[in-house]
Amino acid sequence: MGTQQMLLILLTIVLVGIAVAVGVTTFDAQAQSSNKMAIKVDLEQLRADAMAFKQLEGNGVYTGYPDKAVFSANANATYGITAGASSVTFVATSARNNSQTITVALDATGTFGAFEYEGW
Repeated sequence: MGTQQMLLILLTIVLVGIAVAVGVTTFDAQAQSSNKMAIKVDLEQLRADAMAFKQLEGNGVYTGYPDKAVFSANANATYGITAGASSVTFVATSARNNSQTITVALDATGTFGAFEYEGW
């Protein structure tokens, strides 16, 4: 084999390697984004569940809600729930990466505060 052919093969291997690396990185970024969105959907479900608890079982307060939550873990994350009389704090720890968390508080009116992202 000639020098040109060897260089062409080497160039092809390098380009294929770069393409594979870009593909893996893109896939991982999309999977992370999908996980983040799925966790936010779960938090919305927990918000609705907490509001229903407050109105139907809690006599107007959130106290006791963590014991009645519809779920505390699923394929997306593990959910830590802390409830006081007028607020609930949710801390979601991603199932994909334990260093990625989303924290949000639910107030007495059923409105979420700002989402806090750590490790994303």
